[in-house]
Amino acid sequence: MARFLQLTDLHIVKEGARASNVLDTRNILKAAIDRLIWLNDALAPIDAVLISGDLSDDGSADSYSFLKEQLSRLGLPMFIVPGNHDLREQMRTAFSDICDMPGSGLIEWVHKIGNTVVIGLDTLVDGQSRGQLRLESIDRVAHALQTIGSEPVIIMLHHPPIKTGIRFMDAIGLENSSALMEAIQNIENEIIVISGPTFCYTVSGINIVKWKIRIFYSKCKFTST
Repeated sequence: MARFLQLTDLHIVKEGARASNVLDTRNILKAAIDRLIWLNDALAPIDAVLISGDLSDDGSADSYSFLKEQLSRLGLPMFIVPGNHDLREQMRTAFSDICDMPGSGLIEWVHKIGNTVVIGLDTLVDGQSRGQLRLESIDRVAHALQTIGSEPVIIMLHHPPIKTGIRFMDAIGLENSSALMEAIQNIENEIIVISGPTFCYTVSGINIVKWKIRIFYSKCKFTST
């Protein structure tokens, strides 16, 4: 399987603002990129960066511009999907020249990176915190899985496709997640599903040996000094 760096829920704000009026996410991101560059020799080779939504906290053009500038320092291919804090058109305007994405509609895509097929799904419902998997997204997954060989598969989306056990997160969870599980349950390929956020110090996984499916949802709480 190809090697990826996953980032999620960066919640970048416009200059001078703070996320939730507390977190200086711009400086936190810059410090994180500095650290990743310093660790490059230990982490390499990395084939691509996967960013699973909530790139911006406020959807502002300034936040996306700053984010693009910082991420470009990594010198790696980037693949993104939106989260509930993002604005599709602002994201598209900022990243369409460096990220392969459709010119309109949902920001979804299928790419082969190394020996791995990566499918990006758009669960954003405009103006709402909840997520939704639409029929066209399920069809995209099904079609991709029918046309590939035995390659491993990563499916990336913002909203976790399972119950996390965190009450307020599950209240704004993903609608129609069962359709995704039905689409992949009989596939012989190894499948890894990655998403954002649980807002806790955990990286969790569910292994379904029969289906060769692993689901990971992760979110590290930001700290600042």
